[in-house]
Amino acid sequence: MEQLAALLLTTAGACLFAILTLFLWREYRIERFRQRIFQIRDELFDFAAEGNLSFDNPAYGALRASMNSMIRFAHRMSLSYAVGITAARHFCPSPGLDRFTRERLRPLMELPEGPAREKLVTLHARVLIEVFKFVSFSPLLLPVLPFALLAFIAGTASSLYRRLTKERDEIAVTIELQALECDQEPGDSFGRLQVV
Repeated sequence: MEQLAALLLTTAGACLFAILTLFLWREYRIERFRQRIFQIRDELFDFAAEGNLSFDNPAYGALRASMNSMIRFAHRMSLSYAVGITAARHFCPSPGLDRFTRERLRPLMELPEGPAREKLVTLHARVLIEVFKFVSFSPLLLPVLPFALLAFIAGTASSLYRRLTKERDEIAVTIELQALECDQEPGDSFGRLQVV
């Protein structure tokens, strides 16, 4: 009887966790993402309202349209969607889509150097960071995070080991070369040996 009660409690807890993670948490994340994009869009509006940029400027319109589409379609963005789009663009390149992306951002890149361009590029970068965070930190990735962390630590340790080994070998070669130079010269050469 106790085993049945424990099983029921475990099942109920797992179901509640699944509902919270897959439904309520996702809705919260969508609303939080939209709110952050709204804030960035408000900064863009305030920047233009202060007279730093015309509301009719194509760069203002392009960046605002990009943010509006992200706000509107936030519910469609997910890690699987991003992976699918990336794979589709890799395996089935679409010159039309690439041209559309370039044309949409062209007004931003054609702004002359100065505070307006710097501000708009910064705002665009912040939007892309928010999109990356929204798509990357999915509840479905929680089981993968410990393995990703271990892979990162292993990669960093491996890189550090290779670097230290290379430096050790370079120091050994330098010492050997200096020793050979000392052997070739007559007289007491122990005082001339230097470690670099």
